[in-house]
Amino acid sequence: MSNITITELINIIEAIKITKISEAIKITDAIEAIKAIEAIKITHTCESCKTDITLETAIPCDLCDEDSISHLFCVKCTQWCDACEVRGCKECVTWVCCDCGYDMCYNCRNKEVDCGCYGKCYSCDVDINRGSEGWPCGECNKWYCQYCRKCDNYCKRCGSEEESE
Repeated sequence: MSNITITELINIIEAIKITKISEAIKITDAIEAIKAIEAIKITHTCESCKTDITLETAIPCDLCDEDSISHLFCVKCTQWCDACEVRGCKECVTWVCCDCGYDMCYNCRNKEVDCGCYGKCYSCDVDINRGSEGWPCGECNKWYCQYCRKCDNYCKRCGSEEESE
């Protein structure tokens, strides 16, 4: 018998007094079974790294599609899809671009969603990419095409040289 509280012990003694000893054993077995069930509910093993995690911190991967069972992972073994903003395991969400560090789930990769190297000009909405227009401005965090960068951008860091002087 493992750790039993005083209240549980009193209940067992009362059961012995009132009924047969076998009833007390059933109560003890029931208490142990309840404790075992509670212990299982409290902890779980990460599907990837096999470390013990609590269910409160466990993250399900809804992208794993095996018999509708949601596998549980620790935070270290999951990533966000930057395209659809779904969190999944590292097998379902992987790093796709070495230039922008974009992570994408297999659904977005199969739909050929562009990584973070592509976007639209903040001003005129023309398609731009990091290869032709550079990175988003570190100051205003906006992308401007080459034309709008010179004419209507008021950020001193990424605007035309005439504006920044």
